[in-house]
Amino acid sequence: LKRDGIVWTTNYIGTLNFGETYFNRKYMISGKYSDAPGQADPFISETIEDKDDISYYATQGEVIKLHSNAASGSFGATIGTETCAETSALELCVGSSVPKSGSKPLFYITCNGVSAVTFDLYHFDPSTDGNNQPWLCDINDVSLRPEWKMLGYFPTIQNPTCQSELGTLTYDPELC
Repeated sequence: LKRDGIVWTTNYIGTLNFGETYFNRKYMISGKYSDAPGQADPFISETIEDKDDISYYATQGEVIKLHSNAASGSFGATIGTETCAETSALELCVGSSVPKSGSKPLFYITCNGVSAVTFDLYHFDPSTDGNNQPWLCDINDVSLRPEWKMLGYFPTIQNPTCQSELGTLTYDPELC
């Protein structure tokens, strides 16, 4: 058998107690073997493997607010104590940078010039046979790929205009 890829997994050998989470961050370096040490050195101090009490992370994080500017047809975000520089922008949604009870990740997805703000990662999935293919936008043109931006974790039961009003606007990272 020949493989044209690398199979890699991390198995935690230890005990995770209720309320704990395991996390790791590793990097893959590709290229010539002789170049690997020089390429890998900057990442060595960035690798992490640990476990921690998840309740700490549930209480941390930053507040994320989404603001709309109907005049420009765009929306932007503020994080933490930031204020939106665009004075005419209206605050529509309040979420968090970490998961909270009753919240889900909210995404801004673009595909072939069309955008959507949605909790549904499969919003533009063209498949009709029940086999999800979120990496496609158009079943007839497999070169078209969606692009996702996670906006944060937002309550699923919230101001009903949040998702619908943002869905008609374009995300502008410079708005706020």
